[in-house]
Amino acid sequence: FDLARRDRQLPDLSGVAAVEAAQTELDAVTPRALGTDLALIRTLLAQQIITQSTAISATETGQEQRLPDTVGPTAGTCAVTHVVVITDLPAPDWIAEPLPVDVIWRDVAEPVDNSGFSNIRAKRDPLSGLVHGVEVTAQYYNTPPLNAHMIITGPTGNRIVDEPLQWRGDGTWRTDWLPPTPGRYQLELAPGGAYTLDDHAVLEINEGTAIHVDWQSAATALREQLGWIQDAQTPQLRVIDLNRVGSAAFTTPSPTLVIGNGYTGGQPQEILDFYTTGTLLADLNLDVAEQVGIQGTVLPNGFVPVLRGVDGWVWLAQRHDPPALLIPGLPTEIDETIDAFSATVFFNGVRWLLQERPLTPLYTLTTPALPEPTGSRIALHAGEGDTARMPSSYGEISALKPQRVGARTWPLWPYLLALAMLIFVVERGLAFYGGSRWR
Repeated sequence: FDLARRDRQLPDLSGVAAVEAAQTELDAVTPRALGTDLALIRTLLAQQIITQSTAISATETGQEQRLPDTVGPTAGTCAVTHVVVITDLPAPDWIAEPLPVDVIWRDVAEPVDNSGFSNIRAKRDPLSGLVHGVEVTAQYYNTPPLNAHMIITGPTGNRIVDEPLQWRGDGTWRTDWLPPTPGRYQLELAPGGAYTLDDHAVLEINEGTAIHVDWQSAATALREQLGWIQDAQTPQLRVIDLNRVGSAAFTTPSPTLVIGNGYTGGQPQEILDFYTTGTLLADLNLDVAEQVGIQGTVLPNGFVPVLRGVDGWVWLAQRHDPPALLIPGLPTEIDETIDAFSATVFFNGVRWLLQERPLTPLYTLTTPALPEPTGSRIALHAGEGDTARMPSSYGEISALKPQRVGARTWPLWPYLLALAMLIFVVERGLAFYGGSRWR
């Protein structure tokens, strides 16, 4: 529903007239697909309703939220003491937690069958960011539709995919699709289900972008071969030689690749120890590492060793914050074994350093501020299409009780007036019944 708060000053009416005025305001609240981000309700509770500081547990997304220390009604507004949420979503677990206001959750949904897209994920080249595949997941709820197809229309309006869906036992269907060219693609699930907004998706496939690098290594030929753009001002990656820079070079926030003392292919040396770190040692043959003559170095400050020789010198090391990586050397042209090993180490390191760089998404999601799907802004919210679940409400409106907000201050003059009237009545009574001596 459209959950935007509406502050209105209703006329000073009573009875039927007051109900009609309130109904006029309620008529402006219309159903909208905002997704299942229940943090919106919490935001309203935190910023506009709750009048004391309190902690709220994790939302459905798993993110911890804490309310501000000072919240409450702004000048000229009334504090809200009761909230009724009318929605098509089941009551969340946190609604049963102690709250400074009474909250009634009314789930007005009715279970119906539905099927639609539940997830769309890009598979990218880790260096260029180019999309080389799209994983599409669809799901049905309650009863699977018959003869369901996924249809994809290309940038020129031509139909490039018409694939039947083979549902799995868990109610899902997945496929990998390779966009032939950059551009806008429209995905459609036919026949659609009860919730129409998960039957369509629009994706923007962008061309991969060149990497901007502050290349401070003497081996500039490799940068030119890779097509990387020299950019000392706003680099996505810095490449420096260990023996050409001081310790200050390791303090910059940009992801940094530090090039060590190289490979000699000389006397083999055994490995002292290594640490499993995901992609850094991926596809590396550690037996080969002992044969390629890595020239170790002293561990730089703030780094953690990943691979060390038996003499204690560091071959491979990393730092997480800010991200940096020490590798033995750049890809070589010595012999096939050393060349393959050095290239693997180099590109593993580059992938690790570039994994957090921002990339243009395939699509964006609707939000309370932008609730309508348009272009590549779609309503692909987790759980939104699950229309088959039973409704779950919390609380009863009849249980609401009036609450007083804060201490109420009574004016003094009514008491003084009452006292004066009492004295006057007593004096007149005594004068009437007591005779002249009371006059």
